[in-house]
Parts: sequence; structure tokens; C-alpha cells
Amino acid sequence: MDSPYTIAVQNQEYKISLKTFISDLPAIQCVRYDEDSNFIAAGGNGKIIVVTSAKMHTINCEDSITSVCWKPRSSGSKTKNVILACESEGAISQWHTTSRKCLHRLQTPCELYSIDYHKHFPLFVSGGKDGIIRLYDDITKTLINEFEQIHTSRVFCVKSITEDPNVLLSGGWDSTLQIWDIREKAAVRTLLGPHICGEAIDYKNGEVLAGSWREKHALQIFSMQTGTLIRDVNLYTHSWIYSTRFADEGNWIVACGSNNNQIAVIENYEQIGNVQNFPQPLFSCDITKSHKTVVVGCGDGSLSLFNIQL
Repeated sequence: MDSPYTIAVQNQEYKISLKTFISDLPAIQCVRYDEDSNFIAAGGNGKIIVVTSAKMHTINCEDSITSVCWKPRSSGSKTKNVILACESEGAISQWHTTSRKCLHRLQTPCELYSIDYHKHFPLFVSGGKDGIIRLYDDITKTLINEFEQIHTSRVFCVKSITEDPNVLLSGGWDSTLQIWDIREKAAVRTLLGPHICGEAIDYKNGEVLAGSWREKHALQIFSMQTGTLIRDVNLYTHSWIYSTRFADEGNWIVACGSNNNQIAVIENYEQIGNVQNFPQPLFSCDITKSHKTVVVGCGDGSLSLFNIQL
């Protein structure tokens, strides 16, 4: 079907085209590709939508889903296609997406806004309303570390990184990005500035990507080693960022948000194109490993996929 949105290409070597548009879903708060970019999990008002190339099915949950992540192969689990989801009322649930069965459900002390599986160990990390970062054992589903409360407000993004098994990242309303060592109780470094209001932190090759919900300096790259700002990534139109991601391959970034309700596609720190004028803010986005397809979830309940072609 034709796209109702405005597609703009700043670099004429590329073409951005609509691949799929699904309009009958509840409001989408989070989207995530699996490791092989074969499956999409999207969470919203009491539901998780799982999308493959052949079909889409729905998992009904008790509360609004604020964050989802796929269980990595590094976990060693024999059960495949497992996702972890956190709910606005503080529950963490684990689902087998093929059978749509809930494998486990854990109640936590506060509203949750972000969750992530550890990339190396059978662990997962959460962040939410009280600003405390909590680390859980995925085998026993028990709390093993409650980090010192450094954040002074809500945490909207927690992130485990592939390159260093001891490091976690977090950010939220207090305009700080904290770097944690799972062997310690306190943060080991603080990056000042990023105002995180969604899952807008990522990491790759020593660089921390941060998307801020503000008009200026909305998309920035920091050095993990020094904590200093490396560069601002300039967007052609102002977008208050809710979500941003690195692609695994190549030097690609996607970022989405509100104001003009756009998703921007960036290569080598330069915007090559964008899709804008969605009817409501875009709360979450992801990009495939090969950087050829982007998925974005909108506040009107739509889930859109776009191809990026040379």
C-alpha cells in the first residue's frame, strides 16, 4: 500500500521505500529485532506482537509493555525464540514466542521502563521509576545486585554491551548516562548531558550513542573510555529523540522521536534520509544487522518497516 508519510532522501545514492505497514495494533512502545533479524517483537497496551516474514501473532499480557528483548544465543539455553518483557506496573515476564506461553513472571518493586538481557552471562538488568538499576539471575530469576542509587529520577534505558561483559549503561530523566561495572555497587563513570526518555542508548566500537528528548544536541556520540563528547550528529529537521540504535554492520544509525514525528537514517554520522509526518510520536525503532531494513513503532499503534537501498 502507499505510504501516508513523507519520505525524504538527502543522499541521492540511496532509496528509502515502505516495505510493510500494519495499522491494527495497540500503541507501540517498544520494538526489537532478534539476533538474526528474522523476528520482530513489539510491545504495547497489554500485548506483545511477534512478526515474521510469513505471519504475525499476538501474546496477551496483564499490563502495558514498556520494553522487550530477545534471549541471546550466548545464554546457552536450549529453548529458542524467548523474549523478556517488562510491564509498566513492575512485572518482568519471560515468553516462548512460538508457543505463546509465559515461562516465568517476576514482580519487582516499581514501575519498569527498560530491560535487557546480558550479552554473555545468564543475567538481565532492569531500570524504572525509582532510578535504581537491578541485576537478576536469569536461571533462578532472583535479584543478585541492586546498584547504588546514582540516578535521581526515572531510568528509561538500560543496556548490556557485547564488547565488555562487566559493563552496563543506563540513562534517564536526570540528564546523566551512567556506566556500571557489575562487579561493583556504584557507577564507575558518569556522562553528563543526555536526557534519555526512551530506549535511546547504544554502544559500538568504543562509542556510546545517546538520543535526547530535546530540540538541540538531540543525537550525540560519546567516548566510552573518557566519557567525553566526540560529536553531535546533525539532523536535517529537529526531532526530540525517544529511541536510537546502531546497526551491527557498517556505520549506520537510526533515530526516531516526536516534534515532526520522524525516523532518521544516518550513515557515517551524516543523515541520508528520513520518513516523517507520522500521525503520532515514534517511540521505538530498530535496524537489521545488514542495515537494510528499519522497523519503527508509532503511538497510533502502527508498525512500519522500511527498506534502505543503493
